[in-house]
Amino acid sequence: MGDRFAPSDDGIVGRDLHQAEVPERVEIVRLRIADWDRLDLHDPRHRDLPDPDRVTPCDRRASRRGWRARPFDTACAGRVASPSAGLEARRSASTVAKLRLGVIGAGSWTVSSHLPNLERWRDRVDFTIVNRRNPELLEKIKRKFGFRMATTRWEDVISERCDIVVVGSPVGKHHIQTKAALEAGSHVLCEKPFTIEPADSWDLVEAVRRTGKAVIVAYGWNYRPMIVQAHQLMHKDGGIGEIEQLTIHMASATRELLSETGGYPDADPELVPQAETWSRPETSGGGYGQAQLTHALGVALWLTDLRGQEVFAFMSAPLGAKVELHDAISVRYTNGAIGSLGGGSAHRGAGNNRHQVYVRAIGSQGQLMIDLERNVLWRYRSPKDDISIALDQDAGLYDCRGPVDAIVRAGLGRPYANNSPADLGARTVEILDAAYRSAKSGRVEQVSTLSLAGG
Repeated sequence: MGDRFAPSDDGIVGRDLHQAEVPERVEIVRLRIADWDRLDLHDPRHRDLPDPDRVTPCDRRASRRGWRARPFDTACAGRVASPSAGLEARRSASTVAKLRLGVIGAGSWTVSSHLPNLERWRDRVDFTIVNRRNPELLEKIKRKFGFRMATTRWEDVISERCDIVVVGSPVGKHHIQTKAALEAGSHVLCEKPFTIEPADSWDLVEAVRRTGKAVIVAYGWNYRPMIVQAHQLMHKDGGIGEIEQLTIHMASATRELLSETGGYPDADPELVPQAETWSRPETSGGGYGQAQLTHALGVALWLTDLRGQEVFAFMSAPLGAKVELHDAISVRYTNGAIGSLGGGSAHRGAGNNRHQVYVRAIGSQGQLMIDLERNVLWRYRSPKDDISIALDQDAGLYDCRGPVDAIVRAGLGRPYANNSPADLGARTVEILDAAYRSAKSGRVEQVSTLSLAGG
């Protein structure tokens, strides 16, 4: 592809095109969002492209055209680095020691998503040690991804004191394993849901503060360009004012998975998800709320900064399921806003198994709506301030590449955006915990951890 922009660990070093002559060997390009998301930035042929975290929609006009530009290029003016800067960056990269990666609980989603995304960083990451309880499947994973060590004991991963650790075990183990990894000096990518008990989540928030290490919850949508743009619309120029009402709806193809009558379409075909991970309340903590609504909550609470105060919920479990397949939840937030949270286990195959996620926030100064199924992002503040962002047909699709890139950057000591920090995970957990208690008691339930983190 030729030299374009030469990245360095501390940003792009270059000159403004309007002030400097462009070297002949530098090719200036613009990439559509869809092309960028398909690009492997760690392929040696593409190594001179800028870091993905440093490339975001530039302005409203650029967003409508579907182009990306660096955030500091406010007028979309191109900049190029000197060709020698790219050579120096590559020389520096070749001498940097690799990050040591440990994986706890290499289940179906870790194998189908996290590890392939981590393979994109092979030049920076050493696949050091992997854990899974089943020794036969563990050996297959070790060989497939080239881990140097494999163990059926998660404690062995902690003992290795890796730079970065992925916690992909059932949610009941997240607290103890994530805390142990933090205290061993590791940055942690923790699978969602964050924990079962809200107090455990806030304990991890404190552990992050105490250790100075990062926890990144695997909320992939929070890193997709569409949701990042929505966050900008909510936090620049006053957003939509004080939030008054919040509607969240999600439906996804989990009917068969949660009722134990079939599998999940996005799972690794060689590693069928274990029933205890998803559909046994003693280990999963619940059904659709834990498995999927945590994602929608992670998006909505990140956009709005809200925190739940009290919750009432109805839940249903057809097909003889041990956990709920459908949720109807009402929430009052600490700022006085009210909202609804709905979740449904859709039939496998419906809508090509695409996630159906809708979030609408109404505030004192306007409103914002996102529809991930139909690729809609809209903010209204007045007839003269009515923004509909043009998006491509894949804008709302889910992937978990962003959290993986963020945890690697944290380990490398490079700038990164944590769009799914531990406190966001805690705010989702405490709403879901109150919802499950309400469904059981038939009463409005208070969020139990409001005394923590300044609630």
